[in-house]
Amino acid sequence: MDPRRGDYGWLAPELAPIYRDFGLSDLAPHLAAAGIEGTILVQAAPTEAETMFLLDIAEHACVVQGVVGWADFDAADGVARFEALAARSCWWGCGRWCRTSPMTIGC
Repeated sequence: MDPRRGDYGWLAPELAPIYRDFGLSDLAPHLAAAGIEGTILVQAAPTEAETMFLLDIAEHACVVQGVVGWADFDAADGVARFEALAARSCWWGCGRWCRTSPMTIGC
């Protein structure tokens, strides 16, 4: 997660402890200490750009087992977008972005 990417409208300098770039090198010691051999990357922003960013990381990092991302189901080509994501080897599915979604029951 890198605030400079511009995907994270919710992330502001006021959130100083997490307002920085986080990568797999930050996660690795925690995984090792807990004896965990893999992880799943989950979207932190409702953008397809971030989903593609996470998929690119996953396809080059053995420790990443999969990605739960976001797709614009409301787009005219929503089905095609979903099918393109589903074709990626590390794709595990979509998460619903409750913060901006009209369906917030259970979020």
